[in-house]
Parts: sequence; C-alpha cells; structure tokens
Amino acid sequence: MEWTNEFRDEMKQRQLARFRYSLVMLLFLSFFTAFILGYIWLTKGILSDFYLIALGFTTLPIPLIFACQYLLRYDFMVRPTALISLCFDIFVCPFFVYVFGMQNIIAVLIFPLMAVLYSVYIDSSLATRFFFGSQIVFLCLGLLAYNRIIPYAPAYRGDAKIYNEIYLPYLDHLTPFDFFFPHLSVFLFVGLTLIATNLVVKKMRQRERELDVTNKKISVLSNKLKVFLPQQFVKALENGEADSAPDYERRKLTVFFSDVKGFTAWTDKLEPEDTREFLNQYLSEMSKIALRWGGTIDKFIGDAIMIFFGAPEFTSDKDHAVRCVKMAMEMQEKMKELRMEWEDLGHDEPLHIRIGINTGYATVGTFGSEDRLNYTILGSSVNLASRLETACQTDRITVGHATYSLIKNEIECESKETIEVKGFSEPVKIYEIKGIKT
Repeated sequence: MEWTNEFRDEMKQRQLARFRYSLVMLLFLSFFTAFILGYIWLTKGILSDFYLIALGFTTLPIPLIFACQYLLRYDFMVRPTALISLCFDIFVCPFFVYVFGMQNIIAVLIFPLMAVLYSVYIDSSLATRFFFGSQIVFLCLGLLAYNRIIPYAPAYRGDAKIYNEIYLPYLDHLTPFDFFFPHLSVFLFVGLTLIATNLVVKKMRQRERELDVTNKKISVLSNKLKVFLPQQFVKALENGEADSAPDYERRKLTVFFSDVKGFTAWTDKLEPEDTREFLNQYLSEMSKIALRWGGTIDKFIGDAIMIFFGAPEFTSDKDHAVRCVKMAMEMQEKMKELRMEWEDLGHDEPLHIRIGINTGYATVGTFGSEDRLNYTILGSSVNLASRLETACQTDRITVGHATYSLIKNEIECESKETIEVKGFSEPVKIYEIKGIKT
C-alpha cells in the first residue's frame, strides 16, 4: 500500500471525527433548546416563536452532517454537493431573511453556520469569501429596508393591521445601532471563527506538505533498500514486523543454491564491460523469477545465487519446497533462452547452471555489527544445500531427502546414489528433478 493512500485514509478518518464532534455538539444544543421549550410550555402554556425557530435551526444541520458523512465515502461528490449548498445559501438566505424581517436573528445565523461547517470540512478560504459576500448582501438589504426604499418584511404585509400596528412602528423606533447590531455581532463572531479556522487549516496543510515530502523521501529510500536487501525483509521493516537490531530465530527453510559452471573461465575471454553486462543480465533474469515465486534472495556471490523460502514470510513447509523446485525448473528453462541469445551475440561457448536444494532447520535473522547488519541464514542445512549444488550435474536440479519427501506427490524425482558430504558423518541421499507430475 502506498503511503499516499494511507495518508488519504487518515485524513478521511479525521474528517469523520470532526463530523462526529459537530454532530454531538448540535445534538446537545437541540436537546438543550427542546428542554427550554418544554419548560416554557409547562410553566406558561405557550411556545415562543423564538425558541421554535431556534430549535429548527439548531437541528437543521444534523441531517446535513449525516448526508456529508455519507458523501465523504465518495470523494468526487463531497465538494460539488457542499459548494451547491453554500451557493444556495448565499443567494436564498439573505432574501429569506429580508422577506421575513431583518431582525430575525436566528434566521440570519443559518448562513454563518453553513459557512463555518464548509470552512472546517472543505475549504476555509472559499467559505470566508462567501461569508463576507453574504454580509454585504445582508447590509445592503438592511439599509434599503431601514430607509424605506424597499418594504420591510413584505411577507407580513398581507395582514395590514398587524403590519401597520406592529412592524412599521417597530421599525420607526429602531436606531441604526439597534438595527445593525445583530449583523455586527454575527459578523464579529463568525468572522473571528473563520479567521481561526483559516489559521488552523493553513497549519494543517503545511503539515500535510511536510508529510508528503517526508513520504516521498521514505518511498525513494525504501525502493533503494529493496535493491540491496531482500524485498520481503524491507516490507517487514515498513510494516513494523522486523527490527533493525540484531535478532534471529530458528525456522524450517527450503534453501536454494545455483552456480554457473565455467563462468570464470568464460569471462577471462571477455572484456570487463561485457562480463558486467552478461552477469547483470543473468542475475536480473534469475531475480525476477525468484521474486515471482516468492523467494527471499539472500545474496549473490559472483555468479552464484543463494535463495531461501520460509522467512520472513511463512506459508507451509510443503509449499516452500514445491515453489522452490518450480522456481529452479523455470530458471533452467530461462537459462536455455539466455544461451541462445548469447550465441547470437557471438559467444559460442554455452554456459550451464547447477542447482542444489535442501530443506531443514536454520537460524534466520539479522547478523553483524552494531553499524552493519545482514539478513541471512546459518546452519548445517544451508551448508548441505551448497554441497548438493556442487555435486549436481550441469543443467540439473539436485534435492535432498527432506525436500524430496515434501514434493514427491507433485514433482517427479529420480533417486541417485548417496554421496559423501564434507561436514556430515553419514552419506547423504540425493534425488534429481525430472519434471512436474501429470
């Protein structure tokens, strides 16, 4: 998994957390408002329009937050939906407030609430511009209504008695300060909130950019490490499953050794540049096959290759042995292609590889000094795999008895004579791979 995906998931989780916090706050406010409504109704037997409007506009954002939380699962829908809602509010809300009266302070609060929500969750800069734009519209409508250029609260003009006896006298007794104080308080409160939100968002974006740069550096370093260390081990380090301190354990592994017979004598006839090109091509092709079969490449020793199965990723002993043998068979087939290719380039002395495979317990882990460690394996089973490769015929694959017992149901093998192996007191039974059973 790429780090960018993990970072995107982390940001999404943070947004969901902010949604939950907002939802809890709004639910608390709605319950508090409902409590006040119930108290007024029980004590006075009336429901104030003020508290009814307060309850309505306190609970209104709750379904909006639920909708945004659902839309957050689909990144391409969040911004368009939120932007449409914000544009709707900037054009509809001021005229709604004008139609029902500029002193309807609770209605005036709906747009700032949407602006704050948009600022927190989507785009703080755009929300700030929209907020100041809406305030200009509010002030223009207020000035026109206050100076009787346009009618005040035209929605109530249908009842001339109430309109002439209540709204117009109320408007006549208002001072400019009384009329614009609600807008001024909203402007200061929400404006300061949006400024604070902008500062927080800028710091978050700066932190995101720093994390992005760090991620790119880590990604480049990780890719470079995979060139020098086994990819499975690097992956384990990235996932925190391995430690950089010296550590080891005993595991049953299937160990692979291969060697190109006559390669040293062959390269003596080549220029150093050609030797490097042929060796790198051979090792690259063999490495691709090893990685495709899930093998852990331990090291290259000249033209020799050491690979093992069973660490750091473990499946089963049988699976390790079968995959290792099938990998070896594919390598032999690939070597035939390379021989033909090199012959076409003018090198008439064919190269052949020998492969030895053994299964047994070995010590696997990081070995070395405090300043330099190497992820490798040690043990007699490793030495035996190397001896089997030495005893193998060219273009053949030799396996030990432990490996044979694991693969005999899937791989056709031919029993060979026992051989004397240096470092082992008893003769070793060996088998030669013939192919996959049909």
